[in-house]
Amino acid sequence: MLETKFIGKNYIFFEEIDSTNNYLKNNEFEEGTVVVAETQTAGKGRKGRKWVSIKGKGIYFSILLKPKIPVSEILRFSLIFPLAVHKTILDFEIQAKIKWPNDIYINGKKTAGILTETDIEGNEINKAVVGIGININHVINDLKEIQDIATSLSIEKKEKINRKLFLLKLLENIEKNYFSFLKKQIDPVKEVEKNMLWINKKVLLIDDKNKIEGILKGLNEFGGVRIIANSKIIDLYNGDLTIRHI
Repeated sequence: MLETKFIGKNYIFFEEIDSTNNYLKNNEFEEGTVVVAETQTAGKGRKGRKWVSIKGKGIYFSILLKPKIPVSEILRFSLIFPLAVHKTILDFEIQAKIKWPNDIYINGKKTAGILTETDIEGNEINKAVVGIGININHVINDLKEIQDIATSLSIEKKEKINRKLFLLKLLENIEKNYFSFLKKQIDPVKEVEKNMLWINKKVLLIDDKNKIEGILKGLNEFGGVRIIANSKIIDLYNGDLTIRHI
């Protein structure tokens, strides 16, 4: 049974949909509405990348939130969702890491991705649609074309995962993080840094304009990524950055 105050109380399920994010963005719903699909025909990740969703294997859903927070908090706000996914995976006794800004990795392979899309009015985030896709019960053959870079919880744990139970726990963890963030009871930057992939390792940061090679030192107070390159501290905030191990 779902033990939340408002997230998931309005629950919409589709066997198939183009995109759960698009559905929430294009319709009016109460805060906390959750849209779940067994498969998405046009699921997407950052930079418009396609997210492949195999029916009956993963968890693919979106949540509508109305945080009413300053735009300056957007990166910090977005970090509470990978933190919730990470915590839920740990609850299932699987070790994982957070790859800035919004991916979850297990043993160096991607397992989950989060896409946060916001509606801004003035200097305030009026609405946020958070889409989350997680590889749960995929077997190696399901990922054979990308098995060098992707994995699933069941592959790593070597047993089938209860998808319904995982989703319930995840929604509860998201709500806890959401309330804690709004009440300033959690510092998502510090929490992410505790579980961050490639911390203190040599990395390459790529955006549309730059390629910066250096040592990943963590995040700054605003949630931007911080590296040391050529003895200089460089902070980057672009949500479209790609980060990879060298």
